[in-house]
Amino acid sequence: MLPTYSLSGMTVVTPDRISDGQRLRIDTNRLGPSGKPARYDLRLPAGAICYPALVNVHDHFRGNYLPRIGPRNGDYYVNWSYWERDLRSSPVLDERARITVDDMYQLSA
Repeated sequence: MLPTYSLSGMTVVTPDRISDGQRLRIDTNRLGPSGKPARYDLRLPAGAICYPALVNVHDHFRGNYLPRIGPRNGDYYVNWSYWERDLRSSPVLDERARITVDDMYQLSA
């Protein structure tokens, strides 16, 4: 996982103000102040809006790449608990637990 990266060119909305063309830094899983871009800077398209208070930095990479875990033939889970039960009981999860975070991001991309 990247220790520090930044998102640039967006409108940032906070309780105090709305600021156009701003940057948001993520430093080891924490939102940081804007400023100069990080080594890895993602320039967002025009019109992108960020509400930092709503950012929830997590992923579902252990469960979303192929082979899929779960029902086949167009069936769906009624809620997340059934999916998680199948995921945790699957031998595929053991394999995925040994994959580095960097490799998980590559597989999920």
